[in-house]
Amino acid sequence: IESFLHRLSYLASTGEGSPEVRVRICRDVKRMLARIRALGLTRPGGSAAGLGGDFILASGDIPAEPERGEPGRDLPTPIMRQLCDQLPRLDRGPSGREIRLAIELLMDTGRRPDEILRLRWDCLSRDPDGAAVLVYDNHKRYRRDRRLPISQATAELIIAQQARVRERFPGTPLAELVLLPTPHANPDGRRPISGGLLDMRHRTWIDQLPTIRLDDGIEFDTAKIVPYAYRHTYAQRHADAGVPIDVLSELLDHRTLEITRRYYNPRELHQMGEPNASFQQFAA
Repeated sequence: IESFLHRLSYLASTGEGSPEVRVRICRDVKRMLARIRALGLTRPGGSAAGLGGDFILASGDIPAEPERGEPGRDLPTPIMRQLCDQLPRLDRGPSGREIRLAIELLMDTGRRPDEILRLRWDCLSRDPDGAAVLVYDNHKRYRRDRRLPISQATAELIIAQQARVRERFPGTPLAELVLLPTPHANPDGRRPISGGLLDMRHRTWIDQLPTIRLDDGIEFDTAKIVPYAYRHTYAQRHADAGVPIDVLSELLDHRTLEITRRYYNPRELHQMGEPNASFQQFAA
């Protein structure tokens, strides 16, 4: 257990695994070990017979949830342009198109990773005036059916994915399908891609990219390019475009303005683009 915890800490410190994944893995292992004992598998003759009672993860072994709201975690415009140029690399391998779409949606909508990964198939709606709206669940605060205005370009990405998923799983009712189905043990399209898979594929993509540099030629620290950074980038982009903080707070689905203030730095104008701009505009 000690070696396992130290290993996770080391991977997080080197950028090979995010702090969020470290917390998630510890929690999952803690639950798994508890479940093994609850099922009686450690009894003589059981599949885990002989597993010591002290082989556990205590609550104190679980790292604290990393603080998300820190100004300066947004990605500068030159970095976003280079990332967008390299998005086609994500198409390779199993679930490549789903991983790419997940990252595109993170860039464009500023939602939390689990909110994107757990989107339902019918997550696209329209306002009375016909404008596209993303319908998602705020799992962190247990608020369902949140509505976010999105660009038509983003809506078209979702529509294309809906068609692919419907073609792949024709026998599953639409109400039970997810927008980003996992390629593993998912014959009916009801299970979404996991956060761990997204983090792993995203980090692999980033690590294989050519050197990422700012406009002044300085190499950018790619350890800062994590899925949650796109949420901060979304907030900074809107703040730089002059979106009032109360409107931005609503867009981010925050409970208070104080939380929203921690997501952007009003003293640094990055000129990140217009509100609700598609990620494709970064590449222009």
